[in-house]
Amino acid sequence: LNGSWRASAGVSVAATAQNSAAFVVGASVRTADGQVRTITTVKPASGALSVFMDGPVLDGNLVGYPNKLSLVDAPTPLPAAPSDPIAEVTPPAIEPVQLVGVALSGAAFGPSILPGKHGTNYIYPAESYYKKYAEQGLKLVRLPFLWERIQPQLDTELDAAQLALLTRSLDFAQKHGVKVVLDMHNYYRYYREPIGSENVPIRSFANTWKLIAEKIGNHPALSGYGLMNEPNTKGLWPEAALAAAKEIRKVDRTNWIYVAGDRFSSAWHWPQSNTQLIADPWMRDPENRLIFEAHMYLDRDTSGLYTDKTETFAPDLGINRANPFVVWLR
Repeated sequence: LNGSWRASAGVSVAATAQNSAAFVVGASVRTADGQVRTITTVKPASGALSVFMDGPVLDGNLVGYPNKLSLVDAPTPLPAAPSDPIAEVTPPAIEPVQLVGVALSGAAFGPSILPGKHGTNYIYPAESYYKKYAEQGLKLVRLPFLWERIQPQLDTELDAAQLALLTRSLDFAQKHGVKVVLDMHNYYRYYREPIGSENVPIRSFANTWKLIAEKIGNHPALSGYGLMNEPNTKGLWPEAALAAAKEIRKVDRTNWIYVAGDRFSSAWHWPQSNTQLIADPWMRDPENRLIFEAHMYLDRDTSGLYTDKTETFAPDLGINRANPFVVWLR
């Protein structure tokens, strides 16, 4: 919250040379609300330093940006150069991740005709949609696309026409202040063959995401990468998710990575279907900027088809369906 960690006593400060020299383990700092704490750990993180201190969790409303964090003393004090003082630092403004938005379908239409023809079998949403939802306060778009269209042949360069369409979509979003999650809407398949099979190795899936990140990762409208929509793999997904996320991080250390869950990402079934998703410590490291993505449908079989038109719904059904995922996150 405002550059202050929610689960630990820590804040983020700009990773300047002065701050790196000053904020070291053992140094004492004074927070904006007057507390004096001792630094226990310092970790670099995407242009910032995560400074962790002893004591309970800090209140980001009191000590976070734009409040100041002051250096009280350091274990080995050195005189500061007159032109380069180290007195007070302001934690950088960390833009909160936007989690309320809308899915703009179109680019994943016509999955039975691959790669298909733009404007006939599928479309990319027009600028008017980004404008419309931005005016309604929905500043996040989940943009589905198909792997077979961005890369019609496995292990080759990305399709230039599709990249242009994706980039144009991001340009529309940027114009209207909207962030975009690129959602590979393939249900863990490539031309109907599962990822991890002999013809579609996991390394090919991971490398495709690396190529996408290389081409689009610097766009200011990008929120992050949705690795896969609703995988249903009976245990194969954790290896593929880890591989793809690591490949992205080789070229993009900033944008979020959205990690769906197995069994169609069902929030209700999440704990039993994703026992190995974070087995690797890399998937639990906050420095890797991962967001876990669950889906929830309220019909009886959780399919989202709502075939029984007479079905009724308890007022707290949504809470109960989401709860297993929330407990897992904690």
